[in-house]
Amino acid sequence: MKKTIFHFIFFILVIILSSCSEEPELNNPFAGGSNSGITGNAIYFSPSYLEASSTTPFTIEVHVQEITNLVGAEIEFSYDKDLVDFTSSSSGTLFLNVEESVLIEENNMEIGRVLLTLGIAQDEGVGLSENGSFVELTFTPKASGLLELELDLSSETGLCPWHEFSDDHSIYIESSSPTITKAFQSLANATIIIQ
Repeated sequence: MKKTIFHFIFFILVIILSSCSEEPELNNPFAGGSNSGITGNAIYFSPSYLEASSTTPFTIEVHVQEITNLVGAEIEFSYDKDLVDFTSSSSGTLFLNVEESVLIEENNMEIGRVLLTLGIAQDEGVGLSENGSFVELTFTPKASGLLELELDLSSETGLCPWHEFSDDHSIYIESSSPTITKAFQSLANATIIIQ
């Protein structure tokens, strides 16, 4: 009987010690960096996966990569108006050394859609040619749930709530051709779990 109790206690100790050694690695499909799998000139949310509290506002950034001579952009995204309020936007870290920039925000709260228009005057019109944080967005949760922030609205049909055209607004302008808009080659959405 003593031998059985000793083996049982030894077995429990081994289980306890092995379970405290290291946290298991989770199979997170969003692991591998904020822009994992994004190639070419792109616009994307960073991070692409976020867990947020239902009682505290949270911030997410819109990043750009592999752009050249950017002097302006329009970024449109949608959000679930029943889960969050869009609170504010501000220029990202790419604009820290830009002396003159403009950020115009249009928020259609009825449908949960935002259009951001950005313009810069830098280096006598040469523009930005860097990767990084373009815009910082702040949301205030209203309820718990799964929030999808979507940049790519090209699959939607219907008219734009701002211009009454069916254009996709995730575009940018280069200083070399300021009258021609270009579409980002890659757009990546974000998933936020609000608890």
